[in-house]
This record gives sequence, C-alpha cells and structure tokens, in this order.
Amino acid sequence: MLIYINGYYKDVKVDVLHTVEPLPFANMSNFPYDEAVESYPDDVEHNIYRAEYNTRNF
Repeated sequence: MLIYINGYYKDVKVDVLHTVEPLPFANMSNFPYDEAVESYPDDVEHNIYRAEYNTRNF
C-alpha cells in the first residue's frame, strides 16, 4: 500500500505572511516564491477553487 500526500502549511516563520495569499502550488520553486518570477496558476479550474474555498465569508 502506498499513500502519497502533498500538503502545504504556513507556520510561525517570520518571513511568511499570516494571510491566505500568496497561495502555494505544486510547481513553485520555493515558498514564499518571488511573485515577479512566478505566480499561482490563473486558469479556470484554479479560479473556481479560489472563489469557492479561499474566502473570508463567515
């Protein structure tokens, strides 16, 4: 049996902002990444995910 898990978390590092953005993604070179060089994917599937799950609506 093989279990593969790919997850990200933001801990209490001082160089990581305590916000939702920037979002991590599978092909990033490092985190936090340089947003001038790379960015979170901007396609339909990712935009639907962001609109549905990454909100601050309570």
